[in-house]
Amino acid sequence: MSDADDLATTVRTVLGDGRLVVGVVVIILFVTALSGFLGFTAGESELGGGTATVTVAEPTADTFVVTDGRFGTDARYLRIPDLVATVEKRDGQPRLVYRVRIPELGVDRQETTLITASGRTRVPMDDIAFEEVQPGTYDGRIVVRVQSFTDDTTVLNRSVEVQAP
Repeated sequence: MSDADDLATTVRTVLGDGRLVVGVVVIILFVTALSGFLGFTAGESELGGGTATVTVAEPTADTFVVTDGRFGTDARYLRIPDLVATVEKRDGQPRLVYRVRIPELGVDRQETTLITASGRTRVPMDDIAFEEVQPGTYDGRIVVRVQSFTDDTTVLNRSVEVQAP
């Protein structure tokens, strides 16, 4: 018996007369239809197409400072201010992207939030801990974008100085 005959026999054994395949397809279609009927579809928490008019209120500082840790810890911290922005117009389901890069310190952080309504919105950025930072001044960059599947608009792209005393 050849390999082709073995394959044909295996396929016939697995598929039988096709009822298994038809049954699996029917179950998949039924579950898909039922989930749509019950509302288990993509919700407002997912990125979609759209745009927004955004004005950045914070951070306004041109300088970030690395500070000593609290309560006697040996770590030093860069506390990056939250992004605070005002959304004036929104169409669709875009998101706000807040990115901070400081290449010399190995920092490349990005946080996002969906823009669900007009008004004030905040995007928090976690503190960054360093075991060691050489004293000096480092160049950083803040970028704020409104992003969706159909659009990617830069709202703010500016340099920031990072001081490590």
